[in-house]
Amino acid sequence: MRSEPAIENRPVRGRRRKRGNESAEGPVPAFEAYLPWESQWFMFGVGWVLIAAFVLLCRWVEDVAARKKPRLPPGGGPARMGP
Repeated sequence: MRSEPAIENRPVRGRRRKRGNESAEGPVPAFEAYLPWESQWFMFGVGWVLIAAFVLLCRWVEDVAARKKPRLPPGGGPARMGP
């Protein structure tokens, strides 16, 4: 009775595709050299910028789907107090 080798130990058949970020320096050497990727505060700021961009994109998609003119600030006009 012969058992199959583990998936990791099987020989690769055909051509193996290279992944895009397998260089020694990292994905983009300029970003690795000049941006503080280790800093939690930097990543926190990047996260909030991405969240804000996503919220604005969702607002734009809603306006386009409703066939309204896309606007950045919410609301239609100046605020009024009272009746």
